[in-house]
Amino acid sequence: MGRQFHQEIDSLRKSGACKEALDLARYAYSQMSGHRLIKRSYSWAIYSYLKLKCAQVNKALQKRELSDMDLLESKHPRVIEVNQLCREYRINKLETADLCFSLILRLLCRFSLPPLGMYGLIKWSKSLGLRDEDYRREKQENSRGSAEILLVLIASRLESLVIACDQIDPEHKVFERFEVVDLAKFAAALHAHAYEKCLDLSQKQRVDLAWTTCWLYRRSQSFTEGLNWSLKCFRANYSTPSLWWEVALCLAKDHQNNEVVQGLEKSTVSINMSSALACALHASIEAKKQGVDELQIVHLYAKVALWSYHLDYRLESRALLTIAIETIRKNKGKVPFKWVEILSELGGELADPTAKYQLFAKQASLDAKAWLDHQFGV
Repeated sequence: MGRQFHQEIDSLRKSGACKEALDLARYAYSQMSGHRLIKRSYSWAIYSYLKLKCAQVNKALQKRELSDMDLLESKHPRVIEVNQLCREYRINKLETADLCFSLILRLLCRFSLPPLGMYGLIKWSKSLGLRDEDYRREKQENSRGSAEILLVLIASRLESLVIACDQIDPEHKVFERFEVVDLAKFAAALHAHAYEKCLDLSQKQRVDLAWTTCWLYRRSQSFTEGLNWSLKCFRANYSTPSLWWEVALCLAKDHQNNEVVQGLEKSTVSINMSSALACALHASIEAKKQGVDELQIVHLYAKVALWSYHLDYRLESRALLTIAIETIRKNKGKVPFKWVEILSELGGELADPTAKYQLFAKQASLDAKAWLDHQFGV
């Protein structure tokens, strides 16, 4: 009986009757859940129907009836269907570490911002759900090229989810289903796993993985792990302003994004705040050397101003906030009220902030390099 179900399900699926195949697979599985062939047919039936639903979502995205953010918010009926199919696969503990499961994950990775169902699937299966082939490049049929390594692709899509989560209101209902900190930590671990296990990687890809692992661990409040991965980047001669800023955030035990600036009453100070301040100011110097638009680093100035205040560098703190506010005004931008409020508490705008900043930052830059030398035992 099980073999007959298996043949009927596969026949329906291959003829294009995907919904009928899935309905029959559901019934067969409810009657004979332990049958190996039925479990296999059920997995492939979900894949075929999911492929159809993903195509519908993709079409809606192309027509701009849906946005990438709709995939995260999961309110649209098509997106709900995709997530429900992923959940159905997961709760019925269907096939993993086989071609079908790999194809499902690769299908979901076609979205630049994947539906949350993919996170549920990969978190459920962990790395045990992947095949050996998913750790290396696979040659594509009818093509001279090769497909991107699946593990690296999944890790990249989860990173996109973390970034998207940081762009929406923390009170959004989507966060009733999961914590961003947990997502970031899982994504970081997946990047680290790819770094260590995938052999078909260029040096640039390895550095990119190390860098992403660093910031994801910082975002998940795993600051020690974040620092450890930053050192891998430095060892690979990757020394960018953004990496120095990540180091600063890890040392300051600050998991928030650059734009979150607390008030002066936020007085819990990391024991490494002095080193954090040095690395942050060094990041600002390097950014300016590389021609980064100052508007892109004003939030760095504002946050570092708070760190300076907590280390009793009140004058320097005023200088940094004055520069940040003047830069925004010069570009006809809107100055955050919190910054004006903090600067007023510190004594108001400084007459010549740039000179004070340059002197302060020059010494901080030397301190940052000394900190790094110490990490390497120099």
